[in-house]
Amino acid sequence: MSDPHAAAGSAALRRRAAYEAAKARTRLRLARRRRGRPQPLLVHQMGKVASSSVTASLQEAGLDPVYQVHAVSPAGLAALEASYARRWDPGHRGAQHLWQGQWVAGRLAREPQRRWQVVTVVRDPVARNVSSFFQVARSRYGLDLGELARDRSEDEVVDAVRALFLERFDDHEGPVRWVDAELAVPFGVDPWSAPFPRERGWAVLRGERADVLVLRYEDLGRCFGEAVEAFLGLPGVRLASRNVSSGKDYADAYRAVERRLTLDGDYLDRMYGSRYARHFWSDEERAAHRARWVAGTQGTSSTSSTPDAAGGGAAAAARPLDPDRAVDLRRPTPSTAPSPRPSGR
Repeated sequence: MSDPHAAAGSAALRRRAAYEAAKARTRLRLARRRRGRPQPLLVHQMGKVASSSVTASLQEAGLDPVYQVHAVSPAGLAALEASYARRWDPGHRGAQHLWQGQWVAGRLAREPQRRWQVVTVVRDPVARNVSSFFQVARSRYGLDLGELARDRSEDEVVDAVRALFLERFDDHEGPVRWVDAELAVPFGVDPWSAPFPRERGWAVLRGERADVLVLRYEDLGRCFGEAVEAFLGLPGVRLASRNVSSGKDYADAYRAVERRLTLDGDYLDRMYGSRYARHFWSDEERAAHRARWVAGTQGTSSTSSTPDAAGGGAAAAARPLDPDRAVDLRRPTPSTAPSPRPSGR
């Protein structure tokens, strides 16, 4: 009789060997890519903020090469590699972003004088977390929304999803920490020194090692072309649509849960009281975002992977945020920068 433990160990070794071989091929391909642009162009964003759409838009406009990554810090890359090497599937493209990130990190270390052009997007932290959770719910937590919806009522599905999201999802703080850990520290950018132009929806930051275009997710539909033209001098760039959750196999169940999901006040206050949220969204905007999760009436909320060009929301119905619950996340040092979690891209 075969030993199941030995078989599992052998499968893990084969998976790791295949992972390392694919990684080596990617690194070789990256090394051969022409460098053309004096300032390499990097789409560097946390997961679930339309990074695939932004990258596709820039590539379709003729920009090459464009690197798409989610981490360049040592801690961030180590966390991603530990996950992808363990769960790697040749059909999953997430590891490509990791390997590109490792290659970019190598260039940052070898070429300290080179400046980069970075495009990044910030998103309502709760909406981003919910979207990220749905992306990994089946592979990481065994949640099959389609099957769950067949066996239970909508109320039961929503209750089950809420409990799993709050108790098992392990990247709630990811959005509020990412800017410091993956942008401020590696590129010498101070994102907090000047007010963010919320009405415009985008800003350009000048750092020690990079020029950074920061866009808000909910404003992408109306300002992407304008911002790219100002940043890169390239007119007429339109936002492409990629990796949209509503087009995935769990679309119907996703929309139903998205429409009815509510979250507790302590969690919402922690997320919307963070320095990250307070910097990029006004009191009224944060209150409107918060109200969607209190009332369970998201409708056209920003949890969808397709940016909502209209923005706005239920500000008039929102309850004011409690200032005593505000969380001021201090800028971490490179040695303590928190690690992003793989969230599916």
